[in-house]
Amino acid sequence: MVLGIREYPVDIQPDDLVNFIDTLSYTDHPHVTKTDDNFLEHDVPVIKKLRWSFYDACSRYWGMDVFDFNIDAWVYVDWKGNKNEPYMHAHNLENPYTLSGIMYLTLPGNSETTMFPIPKRDPYFLPKKLFTWFIFPSNLPHLPGKGDGDEKRYCLSADLYA
Repeated sequence: MVLGIREYPVDIQPDDLVNFIDTLSYTDHPHVTKTDDNFLEHDVPVIKKLRWSFYDACSRYWGMDVFDFNIDAWVYVDWKGNKNEPYMHAHNLENPYTLSGIMYLTLPGNSETTMFPIPKRDPYFLPKKLFTWFIFPSNLPHLPGKGDGDEKRYCLSADLYA
């Protein structure tokens, strides 16, 4: 475990998920291409399973039931020709009782994973594992990876908070 980041694999049907994401529109965000922040609220079986799996991973991370906490979740989408550039950021700095999660849905070609800077050390990159929640404290600064080809790179991101 590096920087308190833990892994929780999820058994999911990838085709159902990517096909559903392709039906959604993207937000008008100035820096990234992403869905709205209510992604895990869709009433679709594969999304319900993802929502439950995120609650479960966060509950195991903290060692307590957090199924009554709130979730914001979205899908970052990137590809070689995308004009939007990800940026270094952290979430919920004002609330120490928050967790974030990242799950790669596709990592085509040489797509990058999320980078976490470490003072006086080389940065840490998440492993290239699909359908695994990487759970970590929300206040850790991180930089989403980039897609490198025409095929889209999909990354589910979520925040849990009281």
